[in-house]
Amino acid sequence: MNQLVFFLSFLMYLTSCQKDDEKTEVIETVDYRNEIVGDYKGVYVYSSYDNNNDTLNHDTNDVVITLKKKEHDSLVEAEFEPTLTESKKTFNLKYRNGKLISSIENHPPSFSFSGDSLYFYYHPVSGPIFHRCYTIK
Repeated sequence: MNQLVFFLSFLMYLTSCQKDDEKTEVIETVDYRNEIVGDYKGVYVYSSYDNNNDTLNHDTNDVVITLKKKEHDSLVEAEFEPTLTESKKTFNLKYRNGKLISSIENHPPSFSFSGDSLYFYYHPVSGPIFHRCYTIK
């Protein structure tokens, strides 16, 4: 008898519970890459060592660095026009905590932001060859 009373009490408790209306919570995601993508125009400086004169030579040109969002989250492609060298036109990067991080392990390029300006530095080999870009959006 006690079991029957307990069972009936339990059933009454379950039937008295009201089911909350299911509310779908919308989660907004913000793509922080939107802040940095676009064209950055400025000056490209190529520096190399001249063994004959024992000097560091500099060559300056106009450059456009285009930052594009890749399909995957946090990935950005940096495209240079004109190309830096015959073989290097683009860099694939990760955008995290306001920084562009290269996947290149040895001699990676460096990108840094200051307001709407983008500074690029690349030292691709052990010798005195440097690529620098000073650009603004």
